[in-house]
Amino acid sequence: MLLELSNPDPGLLWGILSRGIGLVYLVSFASLSRQVLPSAGRDGITPVSQALRAIERADVQRFWSELVPACAPCRHDFRGAKALSERLRDEYGRDQLVRFELLVGRYGALLFGKLEPLFLDGGPKALFGRGAATLNLRSSFHVRLLAQHVIGEGRAVYDAAMRAPGRALEEASRMSMQSGLHFQALLRHEALAYQARKQRLLEAYERREGRPEPSQGERERLEHIDATLKRFFGSMDVAAFLRTQFATGEDHGDVAESWPRFALRPDGEVVRVEPGGPADADTATSPTPRVPRTT
Repeated sequence: MLLELSNPDPGLLWGILSRGIGLVYLVSFASLSRQVLPSAGRDGITPVSQALRAIERADVQRFWSELVPACAPCRHDFRGAKALSERLRDEYGRDQLVRFELLVGRYGALLFGKLEPLFLDGGPKALFGRGAATLNLRSSFHVRLLAQHVIGEGRAVYDAAMRAPGRALEEASRMSMQSGLHFQALLRHEALAYQARKQRLLEAYERREGRPEPSQGERERLEHIDATLKRFFGSMDVAAFLRTQFATGEDHGDVAESWPRFALRPDGEVVRVEPGGPADADTATSPTPRVPRTT
């Protein structure tokens, strides 16, 4: 037994890591150590222009003087993002936009390396919402969103935050979910719009009309669990936010959204509600073909 423990099967180790958060932490730490920490101690944009050898200095200048101002109309409102995304593609072309996207990612990683200590200085209590850190955001994912927000504020604000990360605290109060995601909404518009539609589909699938409302105690427990999970998985906030975005006609393409509705009968059977039909679970129709319930 001791021999087996001292020489574990690699497949067993992989299975353990892949089913928990250990692998996530391992990959995140390795990525942070190799890509962010070596350059995070420098100021300004110099490390970016030197590290990305495939990107010319002119790309860096155009990024700050052209792309960042061009993306400003969608910083706090995604209406019109599709049209603006198409204009950027027509003006710059695919290769130039790829270089801009690389710059967004690298600048964000460098600033995240500066901001993360301010998020972690509150210790475990702050991570569980029982204390406050200097940068009192909900999760490390929100710290990354803040880095993207600061980039959108322009070169002077970004360089000031790199020199003195505490200056980003003021920007945190002005950050919105849109300002943290607006580069992705424009440079990867279809991907983000697809995620928004997928979240609405999942919501329609999970919603059950006629489901009993939870009691006050159950609601409080669910809210506590939800708040705790969102501190570790900040992307849950993004999922909830995306359900409300990219739902106008310009984002539908050639297929409009028309998700099914489901209801829960008193006997526990889930049935589909006919389009335009009543929401009363007793009058909802069963799907065709009907799947027998198992006991």
